[in-house]
Amino acid sequence: MTAEPIRAVVVDDSAFMRIAIRQMLEADGISVVGEGRDGEEAIDLARRMRPDVMTLDIIMPGMDGLAALKTIVADQLCPVIMVSTETREGARATIRALDLGAVDIVAKGSDLADLDMAWIQKELAAKVRHWATQGPPVRQKPPQREKTTAPTRSYVAQEKPDLVIVAASTGGPRALTEFVTGLDPGGPPIVIAQHMPSGFTRDFATHLATRSGREVVEAESGMILRDGAIMVLPGGTDSKIVTDTNGAMAVMHAATAEQPVHPWADLVLKTALRCAKRPVAVILTGMGQDGAEGARAFADKGYPVLVQSPETCVVDGMPRAAIDNGAASDVLTIGGIVRRLSALSAAEEKAVSP
Repeated sequence: MTAEPIRAVVVDDSAFMRIAIRQMLEADGISVVGEGRDGEEAIDLARRMRPDVMTLDIIMPGMDGLAALKTIVADQLCPVIMVSTETREGARATIRALDLGAVDIVAKGSDLADLDMAWIQKELAAKVRHWATQGPPVRQKPPQREKTTAPTRSYVAQEKPDLVIVAASTGGPRALTEFVTGLDPGGPPIVIAQHMPSGFTRDFATHLATRSGREVVEAESGMILRDGAIMVLPGGTDSKIVTDTNGAMAVMHAATAEQPVHPWADLVLKTALRCAKRPVAVILTGMGQDGAEGARAFADKGYPVLVQSPETCVVDGMPRAAIDNGAASDVLTIGGIVRRLSALSAAEEKAVSP
């Protein structure tokens, strides 16, 4: 018996883009069951058709994509992939969309003459297939009162960490803003793997810097990891942690893996273990399971794995996967994770409430 085809809805104010996206998806065996031209039609189609996934433009007349996204995510109708221009305004809107609960982004050029249809088709079809299997993102509601969550496993008492790797996806922009804002100055280098397309992470780093008052940069290949540094890995591609010829840890761009989310957190985590002496892993909100294998590798070596409590996540897939495979040493709110890092940096193993 053949599997039922993936059912997708395409929403874009451009008739050309609707036709193009339909043809791209249908060429990959994905069924397009509805098309819309604005945010109101997006909401109506999501409610009536209950598709496996929706592609949604951001800038449209009337109700735009961001306004529609709020309702679609709040009502848990379907996963939404934003199709965004790579303009400056498009990048800022994209970050907002990820903040609101879009599961992913596919970038399109701002000029029809610049569209690379072959590239967009490959990227779009892979992401539609991936997210269609995940089901609607369930936005978690903060608990009425916070609970103290005991560590799920013990870890080796250690001196000040020499590296912190943070993995995040859906809901990550908001979570990371809170995380970076709360960090103590002068701590260990922080490397952030936030799932995001190429062309958007530089603006995201600027967004974090503006909100937190800290220096946050998009990592460049070969960049040395120094205390106090906060780096966002480039989107749309993969990176790893290496040791340079002088023995210093550095970020190095890697060959992009054949999988739908980038930067690939598992790769960053696993390569960090080869270089760092006292690393810490942090797994924040996100759909899917990226980071769980790397976190488990940390756990097997006795290193701390600080996981955001599922009930405080926009989508709890990544944290839940790390908890379910036994990797988590602590399950905490973001504030609790920041305080635990502060305690570890002070080489103190004191209790930190979530």
